[in-house]
Amino acid sequence: MKEKKEANKEEKQLMHICIDDSLSGAERQAQLEYQTIDYALTKFEGNRTAMWKWLGISLKTLQNRLDRYPDLLEKNKILRKQREQKNRQRLL
Repeated sequence: MKEKKEANKEEKQLMHICIDDSLSGAERQAQLEYQTIDYALTKFEGNRTAMWKWLGISLKTLQNRLDRYPDLLEKNKILRKQREQKNRQRLL
């Protein structure tokens, strides 16, 4: 029961995003999208299944968004490798 409460606390953490007020509506939306995906990448260590479920979008949409931002795509690859290495170490 205690573990469930801890998990709920983690889910309720706020995501802090700074958006430039001088940007147009489309630019602000793109900046918000970028920062949200960046946050999800870090939160879920590059786990795309967890990310698309949390973001409420399809896996294909997530992939399209990552393709739109090459630096986030690269960050995803790095985080996935780190997560896989961590999982391998747990098995040893």
